[in-house]
Amino acid sequence: MKKNKNHKWIIKNYVETPSEYPFTQWLVYGAEIYGYKKNDPVVEFVNEETKERKMIINWERDIVDFPGIENKDDILPYMGEGSLYPQVAYGACFQKCENGNYMMLWQVQPDGRFWEDETGFGSTSDVKIILYAFLNREGDFIGPFRIYSIGSRKYFRERE
Repeated sequence: MKKNKNHKWIIKNYVETPSEYPFTQWLVYGAEIYGYKKNDPVVEFVNEETKERKMIINWERDIVDFPGIENKDDILPYMGEGSLYPQVAYGACFQKCENGNYMMLWQVQPDGRFWEDETGFGSTSDVKIILYAFLNREGDFIGPFRIYSIGSRKYFRERE
């Protein structure tokens, strides 16, 4: 990725095919504002046969065609510094399921140690919160995001 004179991002390898179908990348790191290294947030689902592309995460880190969040009220008591805004601020990854569909894991809040400086100052009592949603073989979400884990407690049950 490089900048032009107007400081707009130019997509260097935008039309290249993914090294491993169907996602242009399987792991997206968090935003620079939270201390992550500069990284390319764009994720596209690419149909291997037709080469048709469907954007999943855009340049602003927004989750495109966001399917909503199931049981949001169950998450809110645990929210501290995190955010349920449909944007990948702290990271996301994709996994292939046994049935041929895909799962997106989205970290909406890191644990409190994330905020510590080198002396240990600044940590919070926040617990890590990860949500998940399934995508079908065409790259469409097939349900809302659900709780995957809150802290060390895992809620995920493979239903789809």
